[in-house]
Amino acid sequence: MNISDALFRLREGDVSVFPALVEQYTPMMRRCVQNFFSASSDRKEAFSEACVTLYAAALSYDLSQSDVTFGLYARICVLRRMAALFAKTRRVLSEMAPEVDIDRVAVPAGVENALVRDETLAELLAKVKSLSSAYEYEVFLSMCVNGRSAAETAERLGKTVKSVENAKDRLLRRIRANRQSFLSD
Repeated sequence: MNISDALFRLREGDVSVFPALVEQYTPMMRRCVQNFFSASSDRKEAFSEACVTLYAAALSYDLSQSDVTFGLYARICVLRRMAALFAKTRRVLSEMAPEVDIDRVAVPAGVENALVRDETLAELLAKVKSLSSAYEYEVFLSMCVNGRSAAETAERLGKTVKSVENAKDRLLRRIRANRQSFLSD
């Protein structure tokens, strides 16, 4: 069955043709997902979103035009959806740790790499936060993420340098003890 026939049948309510579309466009959708998501659990969720996006693209594609193929149209739709999902992850990162200076984290060239960096940073921060007290997490953000010294962090948080160093040491011991959770995925 050709793509035009499949799209026409899908619009007429014949959902039995959709699995064939998914099969045909799975390589494209996987590439789009991998451009944005590195963790396997995130890729599974994102691939589901890509399938939903493929279905919506099949319903909205203009069959009467010949300038853009359905494959290209579907790819653009899926890429836009993946970018939107990743932007949502970035917003979560900002809400979770508004003090993090994203620009200080090394960024490989390219938008996709920057988005992957943000996702990885969000995952790291969530894991560190789950292992730390609120104070230890503030020390971690200040010293390890934003690169401030113990003295600068102590002044900023209204604590002594010794207190800041102790909080950092406690958290780093906990991170080392739980290093397997940082290596998964």
